[in-house]
Amino acid sequence: GLSGRSVRPDYLQYVAPTYPASTFSARRYAQYDAVFYYIGNGDYHMESITSALNLPGYAIVHDTTLVEAYRVMREIGLMSESRVKLEFRIDEVKNTSHSAYYNSIAGRQLGIVVHSDYAARAMEEILDVDVPVVKTGLPTMVPELDVAYGRKRTTIGLAGAIADVKGLD
Repeated sequence: GLSGRSVRPDYLQYVAPTYPASTFSARRYAQYDAVFYYIGNGDYHMESITSALNLPGYAIVHDTTLVEAYRVMREIGLMSESRVKLEFRIDEVKNTSHSAYYNSIAGRQLGIVVHSDYAARAMEEILDVDVPVVKTGLPTMVPELDVAYGRKRTTIGLAGAIADVKGLD
């Protein structure tokens, strides 16, 4: 993110070579058989978004709207005002209802990975080209409760952003 502070421990660095996303380039891109971009609506995803617009790969859709990410990219000069307005205009023309600011990214990828039916519909709604959309399970699955508990009421806990744009409507 913009603050540069770590939000969680980086354990990956102990098992694989890592580097800051801001250093990703066409030269690094050419070294890989496949590149996956984790795309979301926060400042943590700005490098992924700009790279995904330029270098096709496989986009993992975390959020179906990128309004805030584009706003921040515009504010810090990573994207021009006219480019942000163009993406907004594409949404208007295509009359997208399940996503925002995704048309250029989605159409540029080799494949798209989603975690919900809502996100799958959002991506399929905007794609004019043959880009496969694959729905996978969430990284952490919720185990099914055994009926042996015999309780009349079940209590569950949810973590994360609970919002319609996450496909939880």
